[in-house]
Amino acid sequence: MLSVKRLFQIIIIILLISVGLLFYNINSMNKISAEAFGRMEELKQPLFEIQTLPESKEAFRFLVVGEPSSTYESTVQTNILETLASMKVTYTKKKSIVKENLRENPVLIFCVTDPGGAIELALLADFIEDGGKAIFAAGIPEYHTASYLYPIWGISEKGVLIASNEFHMFDNFMPYGEITFPYDGYNASTTLRLSEGANVYVEDLNRNPIVYENLYEEGKVIVINGTLLDNKDSMGILCASVSKLVGEFLYPVTGTKTVILEDFPPSYLLDGRTNQRLYGRSGESFLRDILWPALLSYSSNYNMKYTGIMYEILENGGTSYAYNSKLTSYLAQELYKYSGEIIYSERESSALFSITSGLQPEESSFIKYLTNLILRGQVFHNINFRQLLQAKTEETGWEAVKEGFSRLVKNYFETTTWLTATTYSEGYEHQIAYEQLELVIEYNDKNIQTFCSDFLDGQAFYLYSDKKVKEVIGGSFYPVNDSYYFIQAKEAHFIIVYEE
Repeated sequence: MLSVKRLFQIIIIILLISVGLLFYNINSMNKISAEAFGRMEELKQPLFEIQTLPESKEAFRFLVVGEPSSTYESTVQTNILETLASMKVTYTKKKSIVKENLRENPVLIFCVTDPGGAIELALLADFIEDGGKAIFAAGIPEYHTASYLYPIWGISEKGVLIASNEFHMFDNFMPYGEITFPYDGYNASTTLRLSEGANVYVEDLNRNPIVYENLYEEGKVIVINGTLLDNKDSMGILCASVSKLVGEFLYPVTGTKTVILEDFPPSYLLDGRTNQRLYGRSGESFLRDILWPALLSYSSNYNMKYTGIMYEILENGGTSYAYNSKLTSYLAQELYKYSGEIIYSERESSALFSITSGLQPEESSFIKYLTNLILRGQVFHNINFRQLLQAKTEETGWEAVKEGFSRLVKNYFETTTWLTATTYSEGYEHQIAYEQLELVIEYNDKNIQTFCSDFLDGQAFYLYSDKKVKEVIGGSFYPVNDSYYFIQAKEAHFIIVYEE
């Protein structure tokens, strides 16, 4: 039988070994995190030796037309220019247009409500009639100052301005399915009755057109009937409109989806009594045996990776990362086991950004999700489980939120399984590659040739086309819907080949 002294010595030895293993795990994780940020710094340099791009005439030349006369129009113009820059297309600002400016058949994007101040309406009508293309991005004039253009706009009857804040988007307008969603910003649209030839892409719940296309003789226009584009979160509408207008369009995106688990593993003490009452188990057991397996299931089903953000704990003049040492060690190893990572941060000072956040679907921010999906090919969501893990009542506990959380994950990630799942540092690598990328695109009847410099293997693109893609030489493709393809390039020169 062991003496009390001997038993005490054995306990001390076990504790020392446990603490040693914990610090080993934490130090190992810190090393991996430091290496990840080291890669981020290196990526600020060119990814590969810059290749000389061939000279090529731009397939599309965009003119952003109009001199803004209000804060609204100035904001619309700024947002349009930033969106076109993100799509890496050539554009020029023009306060006004004369016949000379139309010789090379540019794509016109009007950033003012009344185009009559920027171009003679008869000249604009002739341009569209002869095959020209234009987007009217700032809405329709409230009065009848541009009634000359009603046939071009496909308007058979014009009514009054109304507030429209819930929209229905039809399939194939974006790389997302048909859906109805609320809009959190201010939007004023004009009630319209359109001619039979008009094609509506987005409408409000009263069937009033918000975004539509109209064919006029040989030309085509898209009208954004509302004040949506003064909101950066709505610029996916312009991006989709550009693709629809030109009919065949390829542009680069990051092509990634990232999930941040903020304050995970948790840096705070878990309430054992409350968790026992709510879940019939300890907080550690709930996190380890209920919540984490649910996250793994979503990861497996919807192609997701997790990045845990651990906040430091300042105590006794030093820094620690764990109140729940065993749980922290277990969850950290699980994150790495399933291709995730951990990043360490001072509390509430994390520089990591996200596009969307929360445990429940915030329908009012869905337009922001759609914009980043189509404009940047990116889903970036932040989840903080602190409120859930410190819930005091059933109304804020897991049983109350898990259905909404499941719906959020399906809305954001089940519909985008084709995007590349990345940790934060991997997503950063793709972001830098996207920003550094320079390219030349040559469109032909049977194929599209693309030449890239500063190229990263797997660089993503969206292709909008009514043609059927047969293969991508030097890359791969995934048909998102009947109009959009997700392209990943494996070589700096790749060719998209159409079916004959």
